[in-house]
Amino acid sequence: MEVLLHGRKFTLNPSNSQMLDFLISTYKLRLNKVINCHNLIIALQELNDQLEQKIEDRTRELTAAESIINTVRRTLNRSGSRLKGGHGQPFFYDVSR
Repeated sequence: MEVLLHGRKFTLNPSNSQMLDFLISTYKLRLNKVINCHNLIIALQELNDQLEQKIEDRTRELTAAESIINTVRRTLNRSGSRLKGGHGQPFFYDVSR
């Protein structure tokens, strides 16, 4: 068997058992890498699902807040009134609470 290492070619004459050990160890290493990659893919998918759920929740909250703000604006526009805060400043209602 010929092996190329750092640009140099080496000729090896392994026994059958050495060759079998080499093949089995190579297979085990590759299998472990595949399993690790699979586990990482599953973990990433779970994180992605959690992120998508948070996005949906936040979108729902923002939509509800926007609806409240629009309702308040329509009510104020219909009544023709303008709320004032202290010292002549416009009054703002905090809808985040």
